[in-house]
Amino acid sequence: MSTIWSRIFGVLGAATCLGANAAPLPHYDHVVVVIMSVRSPGSIYGSASAPYINGVLLPAGARFTAASTLFAPQQPNYIVLLAGDNLNVVDDACHTPDATTDTLPRQLVTAALTFAQFSEGLPAPGDTSCSSGFYTRSHNAVTYFSDLPASMNQPYSAFADALANDALPTVSFVVPNICHDMLGQAFGIDMSLNGKRLGREIKIKERRFAPEISVSPRIGITRAAELEWRFYETGNPFVSIHPKRLRP
Repeated sequence: MSTIWSRIFGVLGAATCLGANAAPLPHYDHVVVVIMSVRSPGSIYGSASAPYINGVLLPAGARFTAASTLFAPQQPNYIVLLAGDNLNVVDDACHTPDATTDTLPRQLVTAALTFAQFSEGLPAPGDTSCSSGFYTRSHNAVTYFSDLPASMNQPYSAFADALANDALPTVSFVVPNICHDMLGQAFGIDMSLNGKRLGREIKIKERRFAPEISVSPRIGITRAAELEWRFYETGNPFVSIHPKRLRP
């Protein structure tokens, strides 16, 4: 596994060549990583739809702009965060949890440290359901590795309890559901749909006409950004970002 996480998380105490006059890396008691869906900084900064990010996090210096996803769809990116590799997963399918490769959680345990992912909407600790409401297992890479204990796979409610009791693990991943991670904005999804049944209360209807389709370069992506892999219905109000240059 790549040592990138060892460099990001000073808690691992990894030996890093910092130079003779460099200050030592700080040792943090807890690191919390909140994982949102793909959005470019320009669509977040100053947006009324992201009041906490703009009102609290950004003024405090919490900026993470020099990053991009490696794959589309999203599940491979979540696996990369834990394993440093997508392990040949290239889709959002609900795979059998059978991987046992080296991972960030395993490295933390080896270093006598702890890890847990807290997923909003996860039905119960250790649950491996493919989906439940707005929760999707494709955003919970912990479930992909059969050697990671169920205690590392926690619902979001457990994060609040751990925080209140000063019992957070050394490294926490916090993953909102698809309504709250900004992915839902593109589909007009909100909590009014929570608990409703797809196919009955939520229906997908076949159109009787062919809409005009626009294509543009991907947004917020640095690798292969020149490839026109972003297609959407022209003028649709639920498209998160309308590029200035469109080609129908």
